[in-house]
Amino acid sequence: MGTKQPLSHFIYWYKKWFNLLADDHFSMLSGLAHDPLLRDIFAPLVLGATLHIPDLAQMAPGELAHWLGEAGITVAHLTPAMSQLLTTGVAATSQLPALRYAVFGGEPLTPRHVSRLQELAPHVVCVNFYGTTETPQAMGYYVITPSDVQSEAGPSVIPLGQGIDNVQLILLNKNGRLAGVGELAEIYVRTPYLSRGYLAVGENGRFMTNPFGQTEDDRVYRTGDQARYLPDGTVTF
Repeated sequence: MGTKQPLSHFIYWYKKWFNLLADDHFSMLSGLAHDPLLRDIFAPLVLGATLHIPDLAQMAPGELAHWLGEAGITVAHLTPAMSQLLTTGVAATSQLPALRYAVFGGEPLTPRHVSRLQELAPHVVCVNFYGTTETPQAMGYYVITPSDVQSEAGPSVIPLGQGIDNVQLILLNKNGRLAGVGELAEIYVRTPYLSRGYLAVGENGRFMTNPFGQTEDDRVYRTGDQARYLPDGTVTF
């Protein structure tokens, strides 16, 4: 049972943090049954920006990159699988000079996904988003640095990062205690911007009162996703 507040909170954070503008051109690549569709539609509309919708069913490998370039897309929301489609069959040349941001989400992201896109878009800033349908929208983010992609000592998967404004990504171990650095644990999302719960099927223990909080309205969502803290507090799958 979602409300509009999480979407509004996310969009205004997104606009402020990434300096999104009315003259940006967004691509809509999410499926109609996928909750990031709300982000893809309403982020450009709130800005007064332009939203471009491709006919993906008619595109052969390599054509998506051409379409993004022809449309002058500056902000693209992608899954890692979609980025593979984007870079398949395309020469490693600067085909997307207008692309400012590539925002990933939905699946674990690897440095290889990022480096292949950067071969096409030399000016792009790549960002990894983390969220669930229940939170909803992106609740964590990580801006990818050159060392994440180019260093041999870099990560095997790109981190999920830290919470956006007014969000905490809390890792609790199997004993329900705050995890230490490097300890495998479960991600709990703490924020006022959660869904109300599930309709008719109960909450199944997923929506909980914050175990470190003092009030019943201080809630967390138990994601089921396993992660670790890095030494700087960044969360990684």
